[in-house]
Amino acid sequence: MGNKKRIYDALFELYGNYIITDSYVKKWVTTVYETLEIHDNGFDTLRVLELAAGTGRFAERFVSMFQERIEEYVATDISYGMLHYTYNAEKKKLFSRIVCDMRDLPIKTKYNVIISNFDSINYLVTEQDLKKCFQQVKLSLSDNGVFVFDYALIEVGNSYAVGNSGRAMESRNFKVLQESEFDTETRTIKNTFFFTDKMGRESDFYEEHIESFFTISEIKRFLHESGLKAIKVYNFIPHLGHNSHRAGAETDQRVQFVVTHS
Repeated sequence: MGNKKRIYDALFELYGNYIITDSYVKKWVTTVYETLEIHDNGFDTLRVLELAAGTGRFAERFVSMFQERIEEYVATDISYGMLHYTYNAEKKKLFSRIVCDMRDLPIKTKYNVIISNFDSINYLVTEQDLKKCFQQVKLSLSDNGVFVFDYALIEVGNSYAVGNSGRAMESRNFKVLQESEFDTETRTIKNTFFFTDKMGRESDFYEEHIESFFTISEIKRFLHESGLKAIKVYNFIPHLGHNSHRAGAETDQRVQFVVTHS
């Protein structure tokens, strides 16, 4: 169990150093907030529920940057380890945490802003999973609230697999090899992480992540069938640090959905 924890710690470390850097998080936060300023219906304060918040780096940055408008911020994730990694007394002042599956939220409170970031919705690999999540959002979203999430399209999956398969990374305790495989038939990507300690010993444990890539029109349909509607779909380029203000297209790499009740 101890070695497995060390491997998870290594994986969380890699996300910060290689996959989602601090500068990238800051630009992502700024872009999402700019979208909220356009579509927040004039809310004086924001009551925010974040789905699949991971280690809470977005939550920490978001609340720190816009604290004067935040009434409440709740970060959720299915992984206890992710939510508790680096969580401390200072972060506790900024946001609270709930360990749960975004397909089954144990939440009775209504929020005027629900967000999900970093392609997390892509990890819902089936139509059924997506609809379960969207139905939970509908139950937790206030009457005039907005649900904002990004979604990677098929071009990202294909190019990511080509560009990252065989990528070597290193944490304090492990060397990590990432293998990525894109399946054009199922429109899914499988990223597998293999761990070798500093003595060269390979671990029997490996981490596997699977993401799916539906089209914009399919996501819109799933939202509609769940009692929600996409009022705007933007081309989403978070590394620019601002909203593109251009309508999203199926040929884009990533889009941002702005969603309300139907």
